[in-house]
Amino acid sequence: LYNMRVKTPSGTYSVNVSIYLREDHGGYVAYVRWFINKDRRQLTIPLKTYDDDLAKRRTATIKTVENIRDIIGRRIVNDNKKHKFPWLNKNADTKLIPLDTLGKLKEKFLRDKSGKIDQSSVDRYGISLDRFIDVLGKNFRIKNIKKKHINDFKEAYEGKHKPSGININLRGIKCFLRWVAAEDDTPDIKVPKIDMEDEPPLSEKVIPDSVMAELMRSNLREIYKYALSFGYSTGCRIDEMLRGRLLDDFLYIESQYTKAGKEREIYLNNTQKDYWIKVYNDFKNNHSCTETSYEGYIQHELREVCLDLIKQKKIDQTYTFHCLRHTYITRRCIQLGGNLYLVKEEVGHSSVNTTELYKDFKQSKLLSWFPSLEKEIKALFKKEMPSLVTVNPVTVEQAVDGETADS
Repeated sequence: LYNMRVKTPSGTYSVNVSIYLREDHGGYVAYVRWFINKDRRQLTIPLKTYDDDLAKRRTATIKTVENIRDIIGRRIVNDNKKHKFPWLNKNADTKLIPLDTLGKLKEKFLRDKSGKIDQSSVDRYGISLDRFIDVLGKNFRIKNIKKKHINDFKEAYEGKHKPSGININLRGIKCFLRWVAAEDDTPDIKVPKIDMEDEPPLSEKVIPDSVMAELMRSNLREIYKYALSFGYSTGCRIDEMLRGRLLDDFLYIESQYTKAGKEREIYLNNTQKDYWIKVYNDFKNNHSCTETSYEGYIQHELREVCLDLIKQKKIDQTYTFHCLRHTYITRRCIQLGGNLYLVKEEVGHSSVNTTELYKDFKQSKLLSWFPSLEKEIKALFKKEMPSLVTVNPVTVEQAVDGETADS
């Protein structure tokens, strides 16, 4: 918004010039407003661009004293029907600059996705694209993106983010570029091939009994220990835990809040219900934040605790909350005798192919991770399973001793 006073042969006027992004007008527009005898007058001037910098330059042209005088005097088209502002002439060399930069298309993409998918996914896409913009710049033309620029992005975050974190961002970038290519009112682009980073094997994402016990003994906030115990005993994702509703003995999660897009019901025993209520109330009452930011608090503190335990040589690596889900699925594959279809339905996988990733661990590895499941592991490899199959939450108190709670 620009305010100015302009002298003209007919008097002195207070004038303000403001610019707004109006997609129905083909990009930014400038509004020039002034008063004559307390009556407001206005002229709308299309800037014919979506580019921030070009819009500012064209606005600077409009708000010169000479041009403002001509606007007030309605002298912006000469006798030869040439417009005072060249970008508005029919045969002007300056053409409409399309909505084709990373920054502008990112905003359009997020607006399009909002309401179609859950907000946490929209937020995640926004974070991934912000990191991409940090490398290429918001005014980088989308049609110029090549595989080289994807590699530049990967190199920029190598050593700063884990491969799994880089891959999360790469998946968001890939989804964005495919959306650009598919939309009718966006540039026609060819999506470059995006190769994912090599991630650590699944074995590094499983939390052994001994590590879980160390986490429960650590100085992690008690409410976060309840959250970890809940995730360990249900395999529930953080956003599912925070968006779910307690209906009798079940945590009900609507389809728009699940990764597979199908509604889920998770049976909870009394201990699990108590943990869920504690965590949910902490989220609702003590944090004016979203599910995503609350997850960030837990992940940050969990990482700090893991780093402290590594310094003390009590554990060997850091873990994330999602490792609890990997751990739960691995344990359920053992407890259900390797019945992958039962595990698939219980944990909400969209395909049994995903569940199969958890069946290839060696007996020695499983025994070293889960001494509390020694009987079930040995029975599994002998193809003999006990008739009683249960999974119980690790309580804050009992996990210290490596025990599980009774249902």
